[in-house]
Amino acid sequence: MKNFRKMTLALFACLLFTVSGCGGEDSEKEEANKKVELVTNEIYEAPQDPNNTQTELFNQLSKALKDGADEEKCAELVAKNFAFDFLTLANKKDGTDIGGLTYLPQDYREEFSLYAQSNYYNSYATIVKQYDKDSLPQMKELKTEKITPSSLYIGETSGEGYIVSLTAKYENTELSNDALKTSMSIQVMKNAQGRLEVIGLE
Repeated sequence: MKNFRKMTLALFACLLFTVSGCGGEDSEKEEANKKVELVTNEIYEAPQDPNNTQTELFNQLSKALKDGADEEKCAELVAKNFAFDFLTLANKKDGTDIGGLTYLPQDYREEFSLYAQSNYYNSYATIVKQYDKDSLPQMKELKTEKITPSSLYIGETSGEGYIVSLTAKYENTELSNDALKTSMSIQVMKNAQGRLEVIGLE
């Protein structure tokens, strides 16, 4: 679990609570009301209550899997979908509703979920109490900076995979964008069955 503890600590240390201005145009709100249809796949669970940006991102992953896209592209989309779902709290019911678990190895999900609840996701109640629910972090954009093929490991298991470097932007709320996790390197490894899984983040 060292990879996951490193991953969560890197995320949790970056979430601060500072006040910033609110923004948003009426046209953006109108566009957000036009729901994009979600396209599912048989490998990863669909996100719950996604906004259009997250839906489109998940749809890209579903399409890549269906079309047999190259492994590097699929790894990039797995990393981006994980980051978007895990770091977005705005669509979560409470601090126990952990996002992105479907992209992790099955054997590590329960422990990771419990760890996330006592760290990053425990900020859920604090943000709602200090500001309001509309101030919960909502990611709006993820940009791929670099993808590096690498030999990776989790526990005693090693395998081939990719390190996907991303930069992120969030919707404007009472929390400052500058206080949120805006850059990350996600490790994505192929398991014995060929499934691409997130095994770490720095």
